[in-house]
Amino acid sequence: MHSRPFQFTAYAQNKGAESEGQVQSLRDWMLTDAFWRWAWCVSLIVAMLAGVACYEWWDDIVRVWPAAARLYLPG
Repeated sequence: MHSRPFQFTAYAQNKGAESEGQVQSLRDWMLTDAFWRWAWCVSLIVAMLAGVACYEWWDDIVRVWPAAARLYLPG
């Protein structure tokens, strides 16, 4: 009987140490203004595309989800 069910190897410890530098560089990049400008631009574009898609396919959306017709009542 072993007192510890899992034995960590030197490979597993080294593997974690190698990716630690990559995680740190990603964190450093996320703290820059350029990253957040890029992220906001991408999210704005995705939101606009979702809005255009809903506008273009509204009849199909109402056919699949009839309750959506109550969201827009013309006149």
